[in-house]
Amino acid sequence: LTLVNSDWTGEIFRAKYGGVPRTVYPPVAGSFPEVAWQARKNGFVCLGRIAPEKDIDTIIDIVAEVRGRHPDVQLHIIGSPGSARYYRRIRRRIQANRSWITLHQDVDFGEVRRLIAENRYGIHAMPNEHFGMAPAEMATGGCIVWVRDDGGQVEIVGRDPRLMFDSRRDAVSKILATMASASAQASLRATLRERAPLFSCERFMSGIKAAVNEQLSNPDVS
Repeated sequence: LTLVNSDWTGEIFRAKYGGVPRTVYPPVAGSFPEVAWQARKNGFVCLGRIAPEKDIDTIIDIVAEVRGRHPDVQLHIIGSPGSARYYRRIRRRIQANRSWITLHQDVDFGEVRRLIAENRYGIHAMPNEHFGMAPAEMATGGCIVWVRDDGGQVEIVGRDPRLMFDSRRDAVSKILATMASASAQASLRATLRERAPLFSCERFMSGIKAAVNEQLSNPDVS
């Protein structure tokens, strides 16, 4: 019995090794402050290591274009250095755009949850992310989250085409369409709210317990 963290990971495993792996999504632990949508800031959260594979450059480019229509938009980059060279590059870009980009480096658990809860939107640009704890956290915390149209991260947003992008232009177009429509925002929030229980601690624990019990009751397993 093989457990994987997304259906996408499972497909790769099956292609290489065969068998039928079972998906158990990693859990988003803890709770988030309750902040009404109307009280949230018109801001974006980017969460994760500051490393080349996270493609924070693309996130900055996307939000910069969105600001052409919505100049009040802010970007909050939350994370720790994962690559010294790339970190210096991103720091330079943040400094050049410090009026609307804020770096929150090495912040504690509570501060991360507060930032997620205080902002309306989240964005994740890593290609072929095997699951994506960052978008799962942002979605669970009530943000409308956009992800690249690949990897396991698309499962977090229910493969909703409105929340997946394959280019900078595609992302900007979908974000602006959402920001222009209160009904679209309500619809996407409802979609993500319905999916949030899939990433709960309770769901994770029940999935692990079921797998263990199944193996313990299997006479072919010594």
